[in-house]
Amino acid sequence: MKLKAVLNWFLPDKLKNDPLHVEYDHVYTLLSACISAIIVLPLVYLVLLYYGYNIKALAYNGLMCLCVLFLIRKGIIKISMFLMGMITYAIYYPYIANSGGIYSSMIGFLYVYLVAAYWGHPKTGAYFTVLNILMLYMLYINTPMNINLPVTAGGKLSTFSIHAAGMTILGSLLWLVQKRQDVAREESKQLQNYQIEFLDKEIARRTEQLNNMRQSLATDFHDETGNLLSAITRQAGLLKLHLKPGDHAFPMVDSIIRNSNELYASGR
Repeated sequence: MKLKAVLNWFLPDKLKNDPLHVEYDHVYTLLSACISAIIVLPLVYLVLLYYGYNIKALAYNGLMCLCVLFLIRKGIIKISMFLMGMITYAIYYPYIANSGGIYSSMIGFLYVYLVAAYWGHPKTGAYFTVLNILMLYMLYINTPMNINLPVTAGGKLSTFSIHAAGMTILGSLLWLVQKRQDVAREESKQLQNYQIEFLDKEIARRTEQLNNMRQSLATDFHDETGNLLSAITRQAGLLKLHLKPGDHAFPMVDSIIRNSNELYASGR
């Protein structure tokens, strides 16, 4: 089954056949992120398992992505994404804290998480930029000064500052990119709406022209028919004057005059 077909299946009913809906792009992107996470996370878990990590709680995070897909399909979007975000922080914090704290290589997950948040929505990404920095601060204050790990000079304050600056810069760049994409998407929709409106007006104008042409043709035909009937009546009247009384053509001439008058009267 194609990925697009899978994404369309998980779309809420109100969005399936309405790509111009204001929420369509946002929900479609969330579904893409969840499905991508479901595909990629098992590979990450295998790597962590190889290095001796306990991945039980992390596996719950993958199952949670699957549950979110079905919640989105039911139209429960904001609540499901909020719960997923908070639970993900609760899952990953112990792993990072117990694998070196502020020096942990697993802080890289926070960067990936931040990108996914901005991928979903700029406002969501902005919130998670702040939450990521708060999480870094918690790791900083809970990391011992003298830790039994080989680290570069500068200590944990330097590491915290680098990560916080990186999160801020990355968040700002993603915000600008995502907002630009939203503006471009909105401009595209406005252009589509303008084109549709223009086509509607053009169709209405052409329809009015055709109606006017039809009415003009009908008027011309009516006038020509009236003139022709008048000529027939006059010629039949002249013919009647030249007929002798009792001529067998009298009834036919009278019938022609009568029918012509009736047809002319009915067409007025």
